[in-house]
Amino acid sequence: IVWEGFLDTESGVMEYELCVGSSPGTTPNVTDILPCTVVDLSRYEVVDVAETAAAVLNNTVSVQQVDEELVTVQADVLTLFTTVVARSFAGVLTVVEATPVQLDFTP
Repeated sequence: IVWEGFLDTESGVMEYELCVGSSPGTTPNVTDILPCTVVDLSRYEVVDVAETAAAVLNNTVSVQQVDEELVTVQADVLTLFTTVVARSFAGVLTVVEATPVQLDFTP
């Protein structure tokens, strides 16, 4: 995950925080893939979320109607939402959500 464009000319950027979840924004699942993690002043972070994402996906099902009967279907694709938070030395937070990415676990 790579980010750029954060700038604080008054106090400077102190640290970045990275969060990855299966839901956007402030929902409970915003950190179910990767809990918010301080990554200092790096502008990138290599994260392996495949195992955690697969576990979340295994608990994701949908109900669909097939021939007038409702059936439970296991999901094969998980959408990941990444949030980067920049924290300045003055305590100001800037929060940016990246474009969602889909992981496809179709066998």
